[in-house]
Parts: sequence; structure tokens; C-alpha cells
Amino acid sequence: MRDTENKAKENSVRGLELTAEKINSYSAAEGVNALADLKKQSIHAMEENEAFLMKLLQDNKDTEIGKKYDFASIKTIEEYQKRLPVTIYDDYAGYVIRNIHNNEDNLMTAYPIRVYCETSGSLGNPKIVPMTVNSIHVQQKYNSLICDAIKDMADHVVRIRDGMVRKNYLNDHKVTAQDLDW
Repeated sequence: MRDTENKAKENSVRGLELTAEKINSYSAAEGVNALADLKKQSIHAMEENEAFLMKLLQDNKDTEIGKKYDFASIKTIEEYQKRLPVTIYDDYAGYVIRNIHNNEDNLMTAYPIRVYCETSGSLGNPKIVPMTVNSIHVQQKYNSLICDAIKDMADHVVRIRDGMVRKNYLNDHKVTAQDLDW
């Protein structure tokens, strides 16, 4: 069997061929959805952020950190700001080490940790950052959004859908980051 046939089988999931074009097309569609979500959320940004914070506190009230700062009793942003100190990575490093080496859960988050990412260390030593399914989803969602925004700033744009190049053009209406329709 040829190498390309082997790669096609390796990239196949339940009979669906995964190609770079299909992945890029999916990412672009998700970017459009992310932009719509962001626009909707920005209308009532303070309320959206407060609701998100309260959900995180409620979901994590039984973690070690949640108990330490009594997340269960926090009902406002002001209470959160008064109760929790400003922290740095070193304040959490011990929890990360315990989670990795001792397999302890429910330390910093109630959500299952799926992967650990190591930073580049551009501000000093590299740091290990635990990533939950939720945090991975948010990162992917808004990275797709950023890709869509970058397209609007690009000199040349190639649009791919269904594995086919649908448009390939010079961007005559190039916009700056400040002028993007966020």
C-alpha cells in the first residue's frame, strides 16, 4: 500500500476522511460562531462575566482551594475580590505537583484535567498549566475567532470548504485590527 493510502486510513474516523482542508473549514465555521457568541455576550458583558464567575465558584466550592476561600459563601464580585488575594503561579505550583505526582484531584478545579501544557518560560522558568475540557474548548473557540479576524487583516485570502478551494483572492478591503467588526 502506498504512503498516501496509509495516511488516509490513519486519518480516517468512522469512514470520514480528515484532511487539512476539512479541519480548516471547520475552524473557520467555529470562528464565525465564536464571533457571534462574543458579540452577544458583550452586550451585557458585566452580567455575563459575573454569571460565569458565580458558576465557577459554585462548581469548585468543594475543591481544596474552594474550601480554603469558602467559595460556597461568595455571592458577589465584591465578596470574591475581598476574599481572594492576588496570586502568582508559585501559589498554585504545589497543587499542580500534587496533582501530577500523587494523582490528587479536586485541588484547584472540580473539572477533570485532561492535559498539562508547559509554557515557553519567556518570563522566567517554564510553567506547567493544567487544562480541563472546558478550558481547552474555550481556547479552541476563541483561537478560531482570532484566525477569522486575522483573515480580515490578511493581504491574500484563501477560503476552503468541503476540501475545495472556494475563493482565492487578494484582500482589497483589508482592515486594521482597530477597525475589525467585533
